[in-house]
Amino acid sequence: MTDFESRLAALEESNRRLSWVNRLVMLALAVLGAMLLTGAAQGQPEEKAPEEIKAQRFIMVDEKGEALAILGVSEKGAVLSLMDNQYKLRALIGVSEDGRSEVGLANAQGKPLMRLNASDDLVAVNFADPSGKDRMFLEARPDQTSLNLLDPQGKSRALINVDATASTFGLSDPSERTRALMGAKDNEGSLGMADSAGNLRAFMVATDQVQRFMLRSATATVWKAP
Repeated sequence: MTDFESRLAALEESNRRLSWVNRLVMLALAVLGAMLLTGAAQGQPEEKAPEEIKAQRFIMVDEKGEALAILGVSEKGAVLSLMDNQYKLRALIGVSEDGRSEVGLANAQGKPLMRLNASDDLVAVNFADPSGKDRMFLEARPDQTSLNLLDPQGKSRALINVDATASTFGLSDPSERTRALMGAKDNEGSLGMADSAGNLRAFMVATDQVQRFMLRSATATVWKAP
């Protein structure tokens, strides 16, 4: 279970426990509001709004007393959770105890569709399909940026990586074997293609001084230049 899904389960359980409390709070607020209005009508001075309110949790409810938004803190950090009109968790914004910032979005079935994590040395975004399976990872680090695309079975099929010295683009088959690889450095460009066993079958490299080409069969080189 992911951190997002564990938060989802905990919040839904919390919502069930707090449902009756919310109804009592709504009733108490209604009574208090009526008392304040009555006092104002009798000419009593209006109370000044407090400049600061401190609490560990704020719960915003609808007319049924059900929570639609919860802002709270715990030993794991601070979290803002937003529910839809079916009281399912759909969005989460939080800061964990180790200092990471997190944003999560889910569909009506509770499947996480997008997760954003940010720390001192990493920003990562994960995108999933409607079933909750990860389909794309985007990461940015101080020394490199990468993009990884996955198929419906969760296999990595395309990868782009860029750092200070080179950029590469790789394509893989359903078994996650790299079948095509393109790369670029300061003074070199290359392209390679491999068979299903991972054996290099075609290769091309070009620099400022030389260009090389090679074709191989399963057992030997069949052509190369120069």
